[in-house]
Amino acid sequence: MHRGEAYYARKDLADVHTQDRWRRLGRDVLEEELARPAKALARRRAPGPSPGPAGEVSKTISGRVAGRDPPPDPAGVPPEATEPAAPLVHYYGEWQTRVAVPLAARNGKVPRNAMGNVEVPPLAHALPLGTVHLDLPSVFAVCQALRVDAAPALAGFEHRGGRATPCLRGVVVAAEHEGAVLELYWRQAREREARAEARRRQAAEAAWRSLLRALLARVRLQARYGEEGAGQGGSMQDAAATLLEPEARGGCVAAGRRVDAERGHQHTSAPEEAEEI
Repeated sequence: MHRGEAYYARKDLADVHTQDRWRRLGRDVLEEELARPAKALARRRAPGPSPGPAGEVSKTISGRVAGRDPPPDPAGVPPEATEPAAPLVHYYGEWQTRVAVPLAARNGKVPRNAMGNVEVPPLAHALPLGTVHLDLPSVFAVCQALRVDAAPALAGFEHRGGRATPCLRGVVVAAEHEGAVLELYWRQAREREARAEARRRQAAEAAWRSLLRALLARVRLQARYGEEGAGQGGSMQDAAATLLEPEARGGCVAAGRRVDAERGHQHTSAPEEAEEI
């Protein structure tokens, strides 16, 4: 004893965990030990709401603090005695467990836990046998398109505001479906990138057309009213001639080639179309 508190040697101490924690560590609690936990503690209550809308409390006429002092029980029983007891959490030692036999996928079906997902490393010790973890964004939609059984992958928990929020990353599928899912996933990714590139190219071509229209309009105005802007007319005409020189040979500098986003073909504008930009 030390100051009234017992202490023990390190060799006499052992870690205890809940049944779920032992399963994530790769061990199962023995059936005959479930009713005999090494330790049982009351579950901690979740933090409740604040006493008032702004965190303030007010006093009643009798002097009790609203939100802090419970009202008296007419039967004379203290409020603490009528509150339900907090549920107990059972903890087990390693001597009460055995090495877990991992579940296995059967006929393309992925084994799930009670929440309908699959715990993956680093949260779990290992994946179910015959399964793979695909940590890719929006891969679940691909599995649905192929009608492949896929379970959300639970990789851990994020603690926010005193609560644990599950962190889902990708899906878990049977190993025989991995190739088909990845092939369709990357093909769709390439198609999305091609469409995005086509949109960027069209936006660039539109910007060049707008610039050429402005230059052509200015050159034509200076050609018609050249006496007032004779000092700048020559330079602007030379610049416009340089930009429009490829049009005379059958194409436009910026709009001469475009990519069809749907078919992937290249088109070349005709010489007469380049004149009317």
